Amino acid sequence: MARPNPDKTVSSFDKPKRLPIVQRREVEITAAERRAVEELALDISNGGRHHNELAYFQPHARQGLGNSKYVFIGDMSEIPLLLPAVSNAIEYRLSILASEGDLVVIGGRRHPGFEEYLEKHLNLGHCEYLHIGQSTAETRLPTPVKCLKDERAYAQLRAKVEKLGGATLVAHITTGTIWALARRLGRDTGLPIYVAGPAPTISAQANDKLWFARVVSQLFGEASVPLEYSANGAAALTGRVRSLAQKYEKIVVKVPNSAGSAGNFPILSSDISDMSVKDLHMYLLSLIRETIGSPIYPLLVQVWDSDVLTSPSVQLWIPLPSEGPVI
Repeated sequence: MARPNPDKTVSSFDKPKRLPIVQRREVEITAAERRAVEELALDISNGGRHHNELAYFQPHARQGLGNSKYVFIGDMSEIPLLLPAVSNAIEYRLSILASEGDLVVIGGRRHPGFEEYLEKHLNLGHCEYLHIGQSTAETRLPTPVKCLKDERAYAQLRAKVEKLGGATLVAHITTGTIWALARRLGRDTGLPIYVAGPAPTISAQANDKLWFARVVSQLFGEASVPLEYSANGAAALTGRVRSLAQKYEKIVVKVPNSAGSAGNFPILSSDISDMSVKDLHMYLLSLIRETIGSPIYPLLVQVWDSDVLTSPSVQLWIPLPSEGPVI
C-alpha cells in the first residue's frame, strides 16, 4: 500500500552525495514480497552479463554517486525511433536536477531564456552549460555519441571535467555509450568518474517491454499485464494479429525497446476483419515501414485495454544497496 508523503526530502542525499530526490509515497512491502523481489533480482543478476560489463569499464569508471560535481546529459535519442533532432528542447529536462557548479551538456539549440529561468526564477543555482551543437549539414549524432567519438566535443567535455576535479555522469538513459564515455574520461584525466545508472544490459532490459512484462508477471502474476505476445517474424506477426482481432476490439503492435509511443501501431479489429491473410500481411508491413522501415523482430503484439480508468506515471530512485532503499 502506498501512502502519500508530501515534501519529504530523503536525507541520505543531502551531503555530500546530493540529488534533489523527493519522496512522495511510502510503500509498505511485506517480508514475503521482499523475499520474492530479492529472489527474482538474484536470478536476473546471475543470468546476465552486467557484472562482466562493469569489470570492463572499471576502475576508470565507477558505479554510483561521487562526491564531485554532476554532468547531466539529457539527450534520449539513443533509444530506438527517438531520432536526434537539430533542436530538441526536451533534453533540458535533466537540468532541473542540476545545482550550483554542475555541468549540463546540450546537443541541440541553446535556450538561454530557460537557463536564466532555472537559475534566477527557480533559484536552482548557477550551473554551466556545454553546447556541442551540430550543424544541419552533418549527420546528427546522439549527444553522448558525439561526446565520445567527436574529438573536438570530447576535448571540450574533458576540459570541463578536469576543471571540476571529477564528475558523476547522469544521463537520461545509461547506455554503453555513457559507460564508455566515463571510462575514457577516467582513463585520460586520472580523476574519479562515476556513472549514476545501471550496467548497459540492465538499462536495455528495463527499456524492453517484452522483458519488463515478463518480470512484472513473475512478481505479480499474469493478470497484472495486458495480454501480449512476441512475434519473431512477419508470418507470426500476421497470425497473431489475425487471431486477436477475432476476439478483441483493439490491439497494438509495438517496437518493444522504443519509448514515448514512437513505436506503437494501434489497430482497430473492424478495419482488418475482412482482409485475407495475404492482405493483412501486406497491410501490417506497410503500416510499420512508414515509421521504422524494415521491421526489426521481435515485435510485441498486445491487446489494447479499453476499460482503463487512469494511466499513472511512477518514478523510482534505485540507489546502490549501500546507499539506502528504493524511493
